[in-house]
Amino acid sequence: MPFDPTICGMCDFDHICSPLKTTRLIELSAIDEIELELYLELKEGKKAFDDIHARLLGTKNKPGKYRGKDGLAGNIEIETTRFPKKKYEIPKEILAVLQKKYQVKDEEMVKTVIQRIKK
Repeated sequence: MPFDPTICGMCDFDHICSPLKTTRLIELSAIDEIELELYLELKEGKKAFDDIHARLLGTKNKPGKYRGKDGLAGNIEIETTRFPKKKYEIPKEILAVLQKKYQVKDEEMVKTVIQRIKK
């Protein structure tokens, strides 16, 4: 039975019937449902990963617990690599034209990764 606002709005079975309320919805297959479930699981897992990544390695604005450190725990290695980075303090409009002339200073960059030790 298609959705009818005059009937469905007063029906006691709306909670189990749930007819499509618009024709813009598409019908999804069982494979689509599995794929969407996987997508949502991965999305939730990514958020959990991003949260622990921010806590352990940090974010752009706040360093994490292991940022800039080296260490071992079982077969897990924390390795930090330092490399120089140029920092310019010139308005963006001028920077595009005069970038090389107004170099202010060299700044040390820190990259920390957590990985399994390769055998």
